[in-house]
Amino acid sequence: MPPLEQYIKQAHGLALEVIKTEGVSRQAGKLSSMQFKDLFDKACRYLDAKRVADNRREYLVLSVQEAMEEKESQREFAEAYKSFHEKHEPFHQQLD
Repeated sequence: MPPLEQYIKQAHGLALEVIKTEGVSRQAGKLSSMQFKDLFDKACRYLDAKRVADNRREYLVLSVQEAMEEKESQREFAEAYKSFHEKHEPFHQQLD
């Protein structure tokens, strides 16, 4: 399995993948597992923190706290994604 750092590097794309998967499941009327719902929540928190940090960076007003929140939520999501991926998709193609 790839190291956590690979998941952290690709967190934005992976989070978008999780959001898309949840949307497709809901449209199909399927219920997600509690573990996937937890992963979805962490993806949303990370994307929200990233959006705030990116907007604040654009205007050169990013605080240390906002930067830390972005990094913490990114790591939390990456850890959850790695765990989920290893449990539910052991034969899934490796990350690049």
